[in-house]
Amino acid sequence: MSETKHTPEPWVNKGAGNIRSTATDQGIALVGTTWGDGAVSHNQNIVNAERIVACVNGCAGIADPSAVKAMYEALNDPCMMPALEAWAKGKNANAVRCLENARAALAQAEGR
Repeated sequence: MSETKHTPEPWVNKGAGNIRSTATDQGIALVGTTWGDGAVSHNQNIVNAERIVACVNGCAGIADPSAVKAMYEALNDPCMMPALEAWAKGKNANAVRCLENARAALAQAEGR
């Protein structure tokens, strides 16, 4: 039995929270307002739908989207740029550590 997969990218917000796949022309989701206390506005539904679409399309090709935060943190490590600069001149311990962190995060994202 095959594993169920999500609808292929790219996704688009066709307006009013109507999310569709342009790859399959399938409807995917309607982002709507709940009733009662804490309900979000129509405008917030629209920007929520836009964010969902941006996140899904931004993760296209990444096997494990939860790895995006780890990749960002590894690449945003304060030692990254100085380490890469040092690496360009000749390897040092910081360059090796930062490159290992970046490689591990990328491997997680690619499902390796």
